[in-house]
Amino acid sequence: MSYGAEQAALEPGREPRDVYREIIQASRQLNFLLDRQFKPEDVYARLELATTYVAGALTEDESDPVYGVLPPFEAGKVPADVYRRVLECLELATVIGEKRDIQMLRLNLRRELRRRDIAPADVYDLATTLLSELAYLTLVLEAKDVPAQEIPRPKHIFPSHVFRMAGMLQDELARLEASL
Repeated sequence: MSYGAEQAALEPGREPRDVYREIIQASRQLNFLLDRQFKPEDVYARLELATTYVAGALTEDESDPVYGVLPPFEAGKVPADVYRRVLECLELATVIGEKRDIQMLRLNLRRELRRRDIAPADVYDLATTLLSELAYLTLVLEAKDVPAQEIPRPKHIFPSHVFRMAGMLQDELARLEASL
């Protein structure tokens, strides 16, 4: 007995961002089936790791790592605020990639910025996408291996904490872009 499926015909004109959008939709449906929903601390961990990757690209001497500036805490942030800031980070990463002729994922940012239906899982998915793009970018840029910056981790992480960590990443990416 063998199982198989017919290969779907390719749709002309489809872009990677179209596939990304379909993945997000499928991911939302799967998230409804999960017993454990994504939490701000899941996104925080992704962004924390992303800051370490970018710090490695900023660092010339591994014994003296260069990290971004952690912005002041802003209370009252919601997942949509975090999503927008992570999108801005992805745009900065794309600009950096373009300056170095490195192919990066391009999303329709205008469309994404207008979205009002942002769920925590959407923020997690976008942060994961950003992390993978930064892992690739910093690999090509031959970034140094640096330890994570020692930032006291809050006992309870809320979207405002994640927004703050994304702000640090945004600072690092802006510095990296300026250095190219």
